[in-house]
Amino acid sequence: MKRLFNLGILLLGVALVFSACKKKSPIDENNIQFVKAESTYWGDYYGNTNSIFDLVMYDNSLAVSSQGNLNGIEAIFDINASPGSTEIPAGTYKSGTSGNAYTFQRGDYDTNDNPYGSYFRVWKNNKVTETWLIKSGDLIVQKSGQYIISGIITTEYNEAYEFRYNGSMETFDVTPWPETLKKGQVIFEDRVTGVNGDRNMFTILLGGNDVTFPGLAGNDDAMRIELYSPININNTIENGTYYVEIETENYFRIMDGFVGNDGNDYGTWYYTSEAFKVLSGDMIVSVSGNNYNLDYEFFIGENNTGLKISGVYNGVLAYVNNSAQVKSMMRAPGATESKITREGRTTKQKTLTPSSRSKSENDPRMTKTK
Repeated sequence: MKRLFNLGILLLGVALVFSACKKKSPIDENNIQFVKAESTYWGDYYGNTNSIFDLVMYDNSLAVSSQGNLNGIEAIFDINASPGSTEIPAGTYKSGTSGNAYTFQRGDYDTNDNPYGSYFRVWKNNKVTETWLIKSGDLIVQKSGQYIISGIITTEYNEAYEFRYNGSMETFDVTPWPETLKKGQVIFEDRVTGVNGDRNMFTILLGGNDVTFPGLAGNDDAMRIELYSPININNTIENGTYYVEIETENYFRIMDGFVGNDGNDYGTWYYTSEAFKVLSGDMIVSVSGNNYNLDYEFFIGENNTGLKISGVYNGVLAYVNNSAQVKSMMRAPGATESKITREGRTTKQKTLTPSSRSKSENDPRMTKTK
């Protein structure tokens, strides 16, 4: 009996030694509790019918940090949701790069070494000190009044993280609302040289009731269109179909949206609380006196891919002759026009958060359709 008791003590001691030496699971060490969450709704951003969302979650340290002194962890999930969704629907989202519904986009770096897709960021003293791309895992979304979000993912460093969030979540809609563009201006810039001779250059400005011209300040949506028309004696826009063309030097064309060497926006852009540059599409123009009928179908990707921005503006546009003080809108280092920024869109305006991010042109969801 005594011998059996001693043997039991020995086995217990060995078990305790092995237990003490056993390494903890990475998930036990890397468990993150998020306390704040919000999402951005981008609509059918990639033109594949799926609704796109950015889900951003913050740990307690980051949630209570003051602007200018950010510290903590945020998780950003780039979600492909089911068509027609305007809020993130419940379900299990798998990592991937296909853009299929109920997946989240695997993290990667673009050609400028900026992260896109899904990733974690660590903030210290108001600077991002670490970025962890999410390469695999599941994101589980439950919704019954409030959201319960959980999952286990693996980063590019083969580290596993378990996370959880329980609470409310506000969704910010940044999609274009072309039907709100109610007024505008048509600005004759000057005659400029093209591949087939001179052409008239115009800037068409459209905006909601709260927008002022020519600066496009205000809370409503706004759009600027850089258009090239054949020469005529009255320096007005000729009727016809105008096609968006990258670095165009033709007439009956619209210049694509681009950022100049000075960091300013040029060409054709649509502004919500986000900025969307137009890269393809067309517009049918019919002018009668001061009344303009503009029937446009623009896309943010080349070859009519990506988010579609379409609508019809029919109404008076004030004519402004700006030829005496024209600034080049071409891709020239000397371009000096002020960069246009939005102040907000009432309920559509996204709150200021630590996340400073934008959609990448290298994203395979956009490039695979070209």
